[in-house]
Amino acid sequence: MASTYYQYYLLLKSIKVISVQKQLESHMWPPNSRDAVTIELAEITKPEHMISLSIEHQSLKMVVKALEYLHPASPSIDGSQLR
Repeated sequence: MASTYYQYYLLLKSIKVISVQKQLESHMWPPNSRDAVTIELAEITKPEHMISLSIEHQSLKMVVKALEYLHPASPSIDGSQLR
């Protein structure tokens, strides 16, 4: 058990808190729907540039529909692996 605590100690010791610049956009699709999917686009510009997209809904079917609606540029994100 002592080795587990030591592993946690080493892990926590390696964590660093950094400042970031982030812009977050939140959208509902379809608009004005009670059963809308939440789509969030986050762009981090500092310390490095990164963009992330999240799609949230209780129903996987609605997430797949939203993904198809967005027409993602990457062929690795086409929704087919979610079915």
